[in-house]
Amino acid sequence: YLSYSLYLSKHTFYEYSFFSEIMDLKALQALNNIGLLANQTSYVFDKQMYMHAFLRHRLKRVFVPEHGFFSELQDQICLDDTSTYGFGHDGLAFVSMYGSDKENHLQFPASMLRDLDGIVIDIQDVGVRYFTYIMSVVYMLETMYKYNLSMPVFVVDHSNPNDKIIEGSPMQAPFASFIGVQGLPHCYGLTFYQLVKWISKKIHLTNDIIKLDVGKNSWIQASPNLPTVESCRVYTGQCLIEGTTMSEGRGTTLPFQIFGSPVLKFEYLNEMRKNIDKTTSKIPVLHDKFHLRPLKFIPTFHKHQDEICNGFQLHILDKSYHSLLLGMAIVKECAKYIPSEQYYRPGPYEFGNERTAIELLVGDQVLLDFLIDDIELIDIFEYLRSKEEEWSSEIKDFCWH
Repeated sequence: YLSYSLYLSKHTFYEYSFFSEIMDLKALQALNNIGLLANQTSYVFDKQMYMHAFLRHRLKRVFVPEHGFFSELQDQICLDDTSTYGFGHDGLAFVSMYGSDKENHLQFPASMLRDLDGIVIDIQDVGVRYFTYIMSVVYMLETMYKYNLSMPVFVVDHSNPNDKIIEGSPMQAPFASFIGVQGLPHCYGLTFYQLVKWISKKIHLTNDIIKLDVGKNSWIQASPNLPTVESCRVYTGQCLIEGTTMSEGRGTTLPFQIFGSPVLKFEYLNEMRKNIDKTTSKIPVLHDKFHLRPLKFIPTFHKHQDEICNGFQLHILDKSYHSLLLGMAIVKECAKYIPSEQYYRPGPYEFGNERTAIELLVGDQVLLDFLIDDIELIDIFEYLRSKEEEWSSEIKDFCWH
């Protein structure tokens, strides 16, 4: 840590912001015993190697989040055996942070952090709170706070497909879980570095949070069902379909961009589309910004595997559209055509909360009331606009660049 401090002292004020430090990879050369929270997006293009290979003997431990290091595992598939991640680096430990014993394997034990001189967080973000990587970061930082572990935290700030886009309302406490940090809206408009700063303030962590510049980068899918930047843009709203029995497109080449169910009748799809078009025509952030194209598809895995589903592909005509608001309108409209007892996914959904999937994903009682009560979409638009303005005010100190 002294070497790290000396490194800081050699640089001028102009290389750093008043609010934070920005460093390149040379800063890590002053540290030994580094911990790395990463998956396959942790790739240094300028060096043509993964971050763990670049750090080599300075790296002590790699923490692997949900989906596995190469995003090879589907959602909620536990990883207990990390032996395939050796990559020829003798003595380097890969530790799963999404094991089958979730009571112990999601948290970061102090014993896994106490012997580290620094932490590097290098994971592609998509700017949406359902990403479980966010909660993995929260658990790590909470352990550091609880046990007074003062090492610096370096955050690689990858490009964010939903950067500066704010949608939704803060997660309410009764619905917080591994897929939703309390206080965080659905799409939060922060880069991953800014998000880590916000989390640190929220939990009163005083460690140095340093942005790490690794040079040029390119899109690498962060999870198996977000293969493209376009899929990330629709994710905020279309992920709500996970809370229903409809397929959200997992098991197809266009997850979250197509959706449907064998229960929906193809002859009703045009009627459904017209109803959604009519409802959204009153909303300026939705009017003429999307198109729903009726189709049939067959998922190769996940919900309705090998069954013919009737549904839609969502085509975005203007990326400034409000993804969450459209997702709410779609989920409510589809409920009219699928019997209620067959529509919403029953039972507990995610670690940390016994509520159903739709409750945890929506995370706001006002929005949940909209789905089941006679409430107009325009009223929800006004409600969300006020919540989004409040969030914009809350994070203004984190958006200094």
